[in-house]
Amino acid sequence: MKKSPDRYSKMIGLLMPCIFVCCTVVNAQKLNEDSLKKVIKETKEDTTRINVLRKLASYYLLHEMKEKEGLELLDQSEQGARKINFYAGICNAMLTRGNYAANNNDWGKALDLFKQMLVESVKITDSTSRKKTEMSGLGNIANIYNTNGDYATAIEYYLKSLAIMESMDFNPTAYCILNYNIASMYQLTEQYEKAEKYLLKMYPVMGKARPDMACDYWIEQQAIARYKNDTAALISNIDSLESILQKDMLSKKQQMDYTSKLYEMKADHAASVNKDYAASINYYEQTLAINKALNDLPQQYATEKNIADNYFKLGNNARSAAMLEETYANSIKDSIKQIAFESAKLLSAVYAKMNDNGNAYKYLTRAYDLNEAITSEKRLAQLNFIEANFQDAKKEKEIAILKVSNTENELAVTKRNQLLLTGGISAAAIMLLLGMLYRNSNHRKTIAEKEQKLQQEQIRFLERQQQVVSLQSMVNGQETERTRIAKDLHDGLGGLFSTVKMYFSTLEHQQEQLKENDLFKKSYEMVDTAASEVRRIAHNMMPEVLLKLGLANALKDLCDNMSAGRLLQVSLQINGMEKRLNPSTEIMLYRIVQELLNNIVKHAQASKAIVQFIQDNDRLSVTVEDDGQGFNTADADAPNKAGIETVRSRVNYLNGNMQIDSQKDVGTTVMMDFLVNPLTS
Repeated sequence: MKKSPDRYSKMIGLLMPCIFVCCTVVNAQKLNEDSLKKVIKETKEDTTRINVLRKLASYYLLHEMKEKEGLELLDQSEQGARKINFYAGICNAMLTRGNYAANNNDWGKALDLFKQMLVESVKITDSTSRKKTEMSGLGNIANIYNTNGDYATAIEYYLKSLAIMESMDFNPTAYCILNYNIASMYQLTEQYEKAEKYLLKMYPVMGKARPDMACDYWIEQQAIARYKNDTAALISNIDSLESILQKDMLSKKQQMDYTSKLYEMKADHAASVNKDYAASINYYEQTLAINKALNDLPQQYATEKNIADNYFKLGNNARSAAMLEETYANSIKDSIKQIAFESAKLLSAVYAKMNDNGNAYKYLTRAYDLNEAITSEKRLAQLNFIEANFQDAKKEKEIAILKVSNTENELAVTKRNQLLLTGGISAAAIMLLLGMLYRNSNHRKTIAEKEQKLQQEQIRFLERQQQVVSLQSMVNGQETERTRIAKDLHDGLGGLFSTVKMYFSTLEHQQEQLKENDLFKKSYEMVDTAASEVRRIAHNMMPEVLLKLGLANALKDLCDNMSAGRLLQVSLQINGMEKRLNPSTEIMLYRIVQELLNNIVKHAQASKAIVQFIQDNDRLSVTVEDDGQGFNTADADAPNKAGIETVRSRVNYLNGNMQIDSQKDVGTTVMMDFLVNPLTS
């Protein structure tokens, strides 16, 4: 998976599922179907036959698109495995079903199957087989979250899989791929230091892995070198990749693919570091030839756009515009909206430079419309994934209800058998019958009481489970939507405001009399204010410092910003938080403090507030205190009641405890306790 700073390459990274090696993946090469069918026909119901059934089913479903035949074979494989308690075979069948569902974008079903697979895997007696199965289930769950843009959850599952792999003798290629996936996730969330850490874990075993892993390693290192602005590393990474390609260890397609990426690295270095745009065009032309040979239309159009961008930088506006017009038209025709958006946006800037304000405005409008369409598609995909997660939880609840029903049926059968046995004994001795009837009456009463208690406990359990699922779906949906809106504001609307400001500057330069026009100056000031407001809102919705530097730095930034407003002076005290927490936990804690401080500003009429975080191993205590007017905590109509309930729901999401102490004209203290797991890596 190629990473680069331009948005198109990053989008490809978002849409392509990460590679994960597991022991059950069927090679895409043509299988000897007759040989496998002969084994199935002649072999008795044992592990060999079950594995062959599953292997042929996987080939049909994932490579030949023979759904009916594949599912029938998979049913036979799973039924046979359950018949002889072959739990590894059961898990392999679930893995194939999960991969088939994922290939069809049925995320809810895929997640359900992979989670069932983890439950069944604990029954595998062989330690090595059990660990491999667990790694496969965790890795595939991580892939689904990655594909759907939930990188924090994807990282969590990848790290669990890596912990298992490092506890056993691992395959070098699988180890490299897993560390590469984690590094890719951290890079997508712009946590480059962590990305580099996991790349470096690949390096000692890279020589024993597949040769393409070394290519991916140097390409990924190039993105980190760009972030660090390390010119020496940029050159070294290019030389290292070129050296690997000269050894001729890859397949023909891989050789072409990675050679294309090598030219991209050279082109980017020539343009961004050396400012040699002519050399950059030459390298991109070589990349373009390979793209066309591979019939890779998205990459071809992206390369054409990059060539046009270099012509624009060289001042050859006419040629740049002509290339972009063609790339834009082709991208629209082939429904590659991201490239069409970027081409239209660049065309607008080129025409503005050529003083063709009509075309500049036309393509700016088209860019805006395309950005709206792309955003809507992303939003729909995210909502579908949230719905799939909700349906998965709903299905788990239904399974729990069925288990309760089965338990009740088993108890009914037990009681009926007891009555039949009692009837048989009564035919031999009436006196014994009377005694047993009396004892049976008491016994049935006891069973009925136990059944009632069991049913009540199960009902309470299901209710609690449903509450947790609903809360998790709501909170995850809110954070996903915050992140999306923040990126849309910053990347979409922020970019458009910048372009509008550029047009204002161009008009002011071309028409000197506008400098004295009050309406023009007022309009420019309003656009500038709006751009600043968009940046501020995007920062509040998902602060970059939280993702890059962690909770402690984000809290300091939040408190400093609050204090800068002079309405409230906020003091921050942090002790024991040297290590980062789980990303989703950090986001939730940040939201809790943010909501409490907003409540203080809106309702408390306070002048000072104190935020205190104290961590002792896995115990975290959080206190937020103010010197405001206080409120009655039992008053349902209290003005800040809604905000407190929002905070309480987030505390419950983290399985924490919260207490509120508020006194009139003295102030309010909110105390929270959590159990957390600091990241060890």
